[in-house]
Amino acid sequence: MEIFKQNYSINFDEFKRSPKGIVYVIFHYTGMVSEKKAIERLVNKSSKVSCHYFIKRDGTIINMVPDKFVAWHAGLSCWKSHKNLNSRSIGIEIQNSGHTNKYEKFSTKQIKSLLLLSKILKKKYNIKSKNFLGHSDIAPNRKKDPGEKFPWKYLAKYKIGIWYNLPKKYLKFKDIEVSKKNKRLFNLYLKKIGYCLINKKAKNSKFVFKAFQNSHKVTINTKKDTSDEGKEDFNLNLYKDLASSNAGGTAVATAKGYIEDEWSPSYTYSISSDAGTANEAKIEGQKITFTVERSNSGTISKAYVSTVNKSAITS
Repeated sequence: MEIFKQNYSINFDEFKRSPKGIVYVIFHYTGMVSEKKAIERLVNKSSKVSCHYFIKRDGTIINMVPDKFVAWHAGLSCWKSHKNLNSRSIGIEIQNSGHTNKYEKFSTKQIKSLLLLSKILKKKYNIKSKNFLGHSDIAPNRKKDPGEKFPWKYLAKYKIGIWYNLPKKYLKFKDIEVSKKNKRLFNLYLKKIGYCLINKKAKNSKFVFKAFQNSHKVTINTKKDTSDEGKEDFNLNLYKDLASSNAGGTAVATAKGYIEDEWSPSYTYSISSDAGTANEAKIEGQKITFTVERSNSGTISKAYVSTVNKSAITS
């Protein structure tokens, strides 16, 4: 068994991302019976899908897209305040036939390799345990992978992903009618974990080409926020019918749109303290207020502060 091989896919975004921007690892299964065909699909330009790593049934790990590039594995996705997680994540595909093809157990060799790879990525990018997620976590309305046979409990022992810690008496499932209030409470708890519970389906737009028309423009409004995210992307997919669009099926054509953080003009900053001199000293245990000022206003800008202990120690 080879631990690492290379079989690079051409399906990725060409701009390089900062290692600090990699905060998630997303687990997938291929959903295909043939391992060979699954790999061929991930390197085929027309498929428009890829991953960073592929784990074969014998445990061999194939590096398919370098970490520094954005692979196309997450699709329409969301976790906490982050949307379209391709730009922020590493995608790992594990060979498995999936729910539509007699869903199988993951092999012992696959699990061993997955744990090894996850530990490497966690250390390299300082990824939090809770940020190892399944495709079904970030796209619950359309995805099932990696599924109920995925070894979450085993991986959680090594701080890869999370697992529940409840007494068995709370795990007895019964068919009961859940009140609207409890449903809202349940959804609230899911949201606190990180799930984006979107009741609305992706917005679909229908248009008709006239007899002698050969192009049509579609304009998409993007949302402005105050997060430092670098470059982000989304897809505009074209489907042959409404049913395929609603189900998030295979698109007949797709194009990407990129956005980036708004440039902020340079400001100069100053900082002052209400205990800035020995004569203004506060009694130990009291709070000290610092005032940060900038030279102008009109646009959003960000500043970062950190205490540096000298003879005094701050909490």
